[in-house]
Amino acid sequence: MRFSKIGLLVLSLAVIGSVAFGVTTVKFVFWLWAPEALEGWKKTFEGFVAENPGIQIDYIPVPGATWGEYLDKVSAMIAGGERPDAMWVATEGMRFLLAKNLIRPLNDYIERDKAELQEFFDDVAPALRDAMTFDGKIYALPYSWNNMVIWYNTKMFDELGIPYPTENWTREDFIAIAKKLTVDKDNDGKPDQYGFAIEPAYFGGTIPWIFARGTSLFNEDLTKSNANDPRVIEVMQFLQDLIYKEKVAPIPGYGPTFELFMAGKIGMFAAGRWPVVTFVQAGFKDCDIQYWPLWDKDTPRLTLFGVDGIVLFTTSQHPEETWKLIKYLARKDVQAKLVGTLESPVSNIPVRRSLATSEELMGALPPKHFKIFYDSIEKYPAKPVPAPIFFTQVEEIWLRYVSAILANEISAQAGCLKAHQEFTSLLEEH
Repeated sequence: MRFSKIGLLVLSLAVIGSVAFGVTTVKFVFWLWAPEALEGWKKTFEGFVAENPGIQIDYIPVPGATWGEYLDKVSAMIAGGERPDAMWVATEGMRFLLAKNLIRPLNDYIERDKAELQEFFDDVAPALRDAMTFDGKIYALPYSWNNMVIWYNTKMFDELGIPYPTENWTREDFIAIAKKLTVDKDNDGKPDQYGFAIEPAYFGGTIPWIFARGTSLFNEDLTKSNANDPRVIEVMQFLQDLIYKEKVAPIPGYGPTFELFMAGKIGMFAAGRWPVVTFVQAGFKDCDIQYWPLWDKDTPRLTLFGVDGIVLFTTSQHPEETWKLIKYLARKDVQAKLVGTLESPVSNIPVRRSLATSEELMGALPPKHFKIFYDSIEKYPAKPVPAPIFFTQVEEIWLRYVSAILANEISAQAGCLKAHQEFTSLLEEH
């Protein structure tokens, strides 16, 4: 068969065009919580891109100070006509996305590839999987997570002869230790170091104490406010008292908590695993963690956690390619990157038990008792952070009153009751 020169040229262009247009682009939305987040995701997916030359990733960073702000901006972006394929989201955003019918369940894909995924699910705590499941449908493979623990400065404890806290320490033990850690070194009437730093935060500040008290801000299905519960008010009074009555905690805004902790100005603070990056980069080793204090010996421990993963948008034009990307994050070699190294530490806890409890991987980084992280979700009952559909507004309302309470501008009771009124109005409107 003969071809004219023009015919050959057309054929050549067609071949070239088929290669160029044969590449599928998956649009991936993620929270740009810090400048390094973009490079972090690129590094995470470098193996995926190498293994799948026919798939490119279009990274769409969305900046924001909180999960609520991130969700707000994503919602506006979609309303403006953007049609992403995938999105990195945590517990705080799942109900919001579901209510707007923006994401599709993964059950059919999981069932089809169950032989490939069985090892993954066997290696993951059921609570983490269940947090991504609604009405029997799973919307994301859990990727990484965090709980809340108490970090303490071991050097400060040692210098003051304070025994390290034990697993079953109580709120009273916590207060007693905080008092011993609070020292006025120059006798000017003002502490030079404090026992504890309170964060005016939702997940990272107040909700762990509310869980410890055996209650929550909302009812079980997150449709009614519970902020007027006397136990919630009691918790907020306790936190206010730590600052103004016990005087073991500075007013929020005292300074950057991690830096003050490393400098010996703060003896204890609350967080998940995310301080690891800061401490490793600073070469700081005088730290360890303990379970959250029991409110009292009669109230059982309940672990608070938040988990994240990548969801598949209902509008995705490339669901199969996006599913491949989602599955990639479940691989053990990819999950291992969540642990990090001394040269490149990472802040979250892998959902895989085998990695999160590995002496070889986790033991190379602080804290010494890192197994508390995963044990907290398997040894004790656990619940995800309460995140109603309108979490953005919920977080804004709650933090507004938390800030006022901790600044002593309003009583704990008045703040909680006002928050309850606003929560109730918000939920009734929608």
